[in-house]
Amino acid sequence: MARTEKKAVIFDFFGVFCPPVHGDWIRARGINTDEPFWKDLFERVDYGKIARSELLEIVSQKSGFSPEQIEEEVGAAVTIDPDLLALVGELKKNYKTALLSNAGHDFLESVLAEYELHPYFDNITVSCKINMIKPNPEIFLHSLQEIGATPQDAVFVDDTIKNVEAARRLGLGGALYIYRDSARLREELRAFGFNI
Repeated sequence: MARTEKKAVIFDFFGVFCPPVHGDWIRARGINTDEPFWKDLFERVDYGKIARSELLEIVSQKSGFSPEQIEEEVGAAVTIDPDLLALVGELKKNYKTALLSNAGHDFLESVLAEYELHPYFDNITVSCKINMIKPNPEIFLHSLQEIGATPQDAVFVDDTIKNVEAARRLGLGGALYIYRDSARLREELRAFGFNI
């Protein structure tokens, strides 16, 4: 069976382009984010059921830090991987590129605007806006539809194995990303047939 020529790459954001700054901040305070309370909280944020201000209040109550201090420190931790951004710029010349992120209402949009990232992507799908989160198969199909691609046309890049596996079950190529290792990702994308 011949391999389908790839036409698109869909990227996660936090843990790929940028560290998972909220979770990192909480874990740095000795709080276990694998506990059910935190998993439920982040899921509600990703579904858009909790505003950023409410999230900051909850984290403040649990950590003892003020919402303002949390916001300032989390914001200061945002960094964008320049090598990965350069790779996306190369890809965009010949392929569709998309962003598919589990995120709440305000924070991701503010980062995309501050770092002028919108032009790098043909489509940006944020979970809170469509009331679906990864690894739900429907969110991948939504992103694909937005860029006019089929699962066989695309590769999905994420730092979370369950999301990569969900994409693979739909027929997308899947690449598990290790933060700041764009050289390895470049080789993986070449193995999928991307000319970069």
